[in-house]
Amino acid sequence: ARAVACIARSKKGVDFGALDGQPVHLFLAVLAPRGGSGVHLKALARGSRLLKDSAFCAHLLSVPDAAAMWNAIRDREMSDAPRD
Repeated sequence: ARAVACIARSKKGVDFGALDGQPVHLFLAVLAPRGGSGVHLKALARGSRLLKDSAFCAHLLSVPDAAAMWNAIRDREMSDAPRD
């Protein structure tokens, strides 16, 4: 009943024929239920916002493991959350 996202990285990079000719290092996948009323679009928008920040992407590439990537994303999301 909800979307699930996965972020992955390749330190070596994968050639996807990107416009800038550079290999791709970070990947985002979103799985959403059928008829999820646009929840997948909201999840993609949040992921896109994070991955547009080149300093944050560099940080994700520099952390040692998946747990550190998760912590970085969680911390970033918490710092971006609206305050009551």
